[in-house]
Amino acid sequence: IIIIIIIIIIIVIIIIIIGYALSQHVVATQLVLSRIECESLCISRLGCLSYNYEEKNSGNICELNNATRGTYPQHFISKPGSSYWEDLVSESSVLVKGF
Repeated sequence: IIIIIIIIIIIVIIIIIIGYALSQHVVATQLVLSRIECESLCISRLGCLSYNYEEKNSGNICELNNATRGTYPQHFISKPGSSYWEDLVSESSVLVKGF
């Protein structure tokens, strides 16, 4: 009997760029309590590839994007008070065989 085990190692790297935002690709805007809540919204929404986050006295604004600065660098703009967040996921697989 050959047993094949596939182990997937996921490494998450977060890119944070303060003072910038991705424009023209916002698919949802929501007031949130924290940046973590904004990230959770992005993770749970199909097609969310990045997000803009802005802290204001009236509430924290979370903008979910369906693109990244890498795919649309011309839409990556300076926006004081805002920060751009993007998760880069690197996956590698290891194949282990046993008898």
